[in-house]
Amino acid sequence: MKKIIIVDDEEPIRHLLKQILEAKGYSCTLAADALEARKCFKQETFALVLCDILMPGELGLDLVRELLAEHPNTA
Repeated sequence: MKKIIIVDDEEPIRHLLKQILEAKGYSCTLAADALEARKCFKQETFALVLCDILMPGELGLDLVRELLAEHPNTA
């Protein structure tokens, strides 16, 4: 099963995306910020990162660039 991590500081958006994607057969992990996403990546691998661009503390684009450099097989 393809695993997706959803990174967004807004809880309703995270849960809505999870509901939609899991109904399509994907396994989803939720992270509220960049720090939580990094912790998730230490525990498992993901096929796809869905990330909010503007989050408090760290921009989503910076997080995605870092994650993709460390995990090049993640989209």
